[in-house]
Amino acid sequence: MRRIVCVVIVAITMLASLCSAVAGVMLGGVVLHPVLRPLTPTMVERSYRAFQQLGATEDDFVVRAPDGIVLRGWKVRPRPANGDWILLFHGRSDNRMGMLGQAELLLRHGYSVVMMDSRAHGESGGAMATYGWLERLDSHEDAKRPKRKQKAGLFGFVRVHRRC
Repeated sequence: MRRIVCVVIVAITMLASLCSAVAGVMLGGVVLHPVLRPLTPTMVERSYRAFQQLGATEDDFVVRAPDGIVLRGWKVRPRPANGDWILLFHGRSDNRMGMLGQAELLLRHGYSVVMMDSRAHGESGGAMATYGWLERLDSHEDAKRPKRKQKAGLFGFVRVHRRC
């Protein structure tokens, strides 16, 4: 009887381990390789109109991350600018347009913004998103960009939370 109980426990443990491994492989691909929301010409035109209405100017930029991945985005400056910069990061499976509303708010208050597509999102390169592991290095490259031409006094991360 004791032997049967041990065999059943071992079988259940092995089955649970196998199911966990299969689930991990299936979900890992979905999580690390997000569905891309491409940056369409319509989206770009909508953002340009929004920036124009605010009297802001945008510049396309391309940065190479430390591991060679090409990251693309916009540097947007309001008129008048207060000299401070805010880096805006979009959510999973989105692109820089996902932060347009926050960018408009900040631009109205004189902040310049950097809106970048994260790796494996939008127009940026990369085969997979690591949700912080490699992206932390990407944000360092972004932070260097405004300093080259204009004072960078403030760097911030904007996150919007909705309460029920």
